[in-house]
Amino acid sequence: MPMRGSLKTWRVELIAEVEAARTFARKYHEGQTDKLKIPYIYHLEDVVRCVSNLGSLIVCIAWLHDCVEDTSATLDEIEEQFGRAVRDGVDAMTKREGEDYFRDYLARLKRNPHAVPVKIADAYHNLGKTHRLERSDPKKAVCLEKKYKHVLAALGVPAFKPERLEFKDGGWRSVRSY
Repeated sequence: MPMRGSLKTWRVELIAEVEAARTFARKYHEGQTDKLKIPYIYHLEDVVRCVSNLGSLIVCIAWLHDCVEDTSATLDEIEEQFGRAVRDGVDAMTKREGEDYFRDYLARLKRNPHAVPVKIADAYHNLGKTHRLERSDPKKAVCLEKKYKHVLAALGVPAFKPERLEFKDGGWRSVRSY
């Protein structure tokens, strides 16, 4: 039996918290799809994959980052189940009604150091999918590509040639660069 506060106990608690965030996100995003009609949970999984080496706090924020904005989940529920730090990260990731995306929302988000890597992963994932809209809605594809490149630049990510993502075998896969 491990001692209270032991490394083993701590690791088990962190794993349980991340699994609880995953379960919470799956429950609230059930039945949702993205603009490409792909189950929304796959977007969350890819964002989590991108930040998986940054610790359980950031991974929990990644699982929950769209819950308040896109579902009936509340910040109070998130704080009750996951604590104040996760709540604050999800709050930073949640665009509020009436906020200008770049002037207000991103400026507020940048003040939360735990939300920034999640937003970078979110924007990177979304940028990687914009090419999939080129046939059905070329104007939207160009608009979204410009938006996500602007987001990444605003968050300090240098210009780069993004990967194209395709949904294959139950997950997002990089197929090649633009």
